Amino acid sequence: MRPGVNAKNRHGRLKEVNQLVASLKELRIWERAEFITEHRNKLAQRHPLNQASRCLSELRKQRERILAEDIPHKANQLKLDVIQKRINAVAVRVSQTFEAAF
Repeated sequence: MRPGVNAKNRHGRLKEVNQLVASLKELRIWERAEFITEHRNKLAQRHPLNQASRCLSELRKQRERILAEDIPHKANQLKLDVIQKRINAVAVRVSQTFEAAF
């Protein structure tokens, strides 16, 4: 599985959920119950998707800081490997968790 494809799917899912939330806010109170029932699975994914995006963003920032450091290649590579494993773990977790909702 290519990492770029997962990122596109994750961003697309987050965008879709945010659009649903925006649509929900525009509805009248009596229309909201039906809308929530219809889109419950997707709406429930908003918080976890946002958390995953923030986590991945922070890991990418850490990776960029390490690349900018003036440390021997081996030490950097060990740190980068750990960060990449964490990025992959988050991506897999998001993919598995949200497959059913989308």
